[in-house]
Amino acid sequence: MWRSLTDSTRSAQPRPNAWPEAGGVKGNPASTPSSATIPPASQTGAFARMAMTGSVASVCGPLLAGALLGTAPGWLGWRAIFLAEAALALIVMGLAAKRLAADHAAVRGTSRPAETASVAAIILCLVAPLSLGPAFGWPVPVLLLLAAALPCAAIFVGLTACAGTAALVPPALLHAPSFRWTLAFLLLAVSPPPGFFVVLSLALQSGLDLSPLHTGLVTAGLPAGVVAGSWAAGRLAAAPLARVAIGTLLLCASFALIQAMLPGLSPVRLWPLRVGMLVAGAAMGLTVTSVMQLGMSELRKRLAGAGAGAIQTMQQVSMAASIALSLAGYGQALEARPGLEAACVMMWLQIGGTGTAALLALALLCRRILTDRKAEAC
Repeated sequence: MWRSLTDSTRSAQPRPNAWPEAGGVKGNPASTPSSATIPPASQTGAFARMAMTGSVASVCGPLLAGALLGTAPGWLGWRAIFLAEAALALIVMGLAAKRLAADHAAVRGTSRPAETASVAAIILCLVAPLSLGPAFGWPVPVLLLLAAALPCAAIFVGLTACAGTAALVPPALLHAPSFRWTLAFLLLAVSPPPGFFVVLSLALQSGLDLSPLHTGLVTAGLPAGVVAGSWAAGRLAAAPLARVAIGTLLLCASFALIQAMLPGLSPVRLWPLRVGMLVAGAAMGLTVTSVMQLGMSELRKRLAGAGAGAIQTMQQVSMAASIALSLAGYGQALEARPGLEAACVMMWLQIGGTGTAALLALALLCRRILTDRKAEAC
């Protein structure tokens, strides 16, 4: 699907390379990856529409989960959510197999079970200890599991070197500066909100005694805001990096405001949190859409599939790590504080991550402006 975003555009007018190459010399626009991508205006709209589609589903998810928990029989309980999700997954896979045309050449060239297994092992060794370590006091088996990520990574690097351009993650992907920075932004800015979202849901139910459905109604502002932010991202004339800087700054500020208002919430005074969630979601939508475009805009068509897969994998792993760290921090804070105050302590993880991403985006934006000025002066 991502390849369709980089399709049939070689006749489009090439734009100058926005990222300086080695030695500060700009590459030839005719030979840069941007010459194989769709025009920037159309590309922004495409990424925005895809983000909006997922965000609409995110609005429905918490509400559906709350309704299922409220109506499911007692013996079924929370299992109703997983059964409904499994049924939806089977429906989606069936529709995809029926409606999407298979690229047999691509399938033959990218079926690499050894590399896939090594990536899965790396993810397990890195994410599982973040949840098990704080819960059990970091016993030796958990530390050994964390250390096992190094040999798994070495195996993956060796397999990638042997496969060359046919690797699961082609080395050429990391040669694009914008793609490398995209992975960093995914880790710092895109991963923190899910951990906050999960912990806040627990805090509202335990601290304010809200029902699952009521909690879903309160937190629905976040994904609803993502819809609005994604829509706005497709209509801003600023470059992707500038939009990333704006989005991360707004996201960090919104988390700081939510942290300040959490201790004063009550079951009859939830409107400040609803507004804060809406603002945070809008900043999230602007950030995610811009980060995705930043990473994909300069990739050649043959790297589009691998690039999209790497971005999605990094995003999911970062979200899982964020949820594990947030729950660990929340659990430790609960030992000395009530639910909402413990959630405030946990939110320093989100504020720190998004603040670091904002500073990084501003630094890259300033460097890009200075580089462009030097090029114009020459």
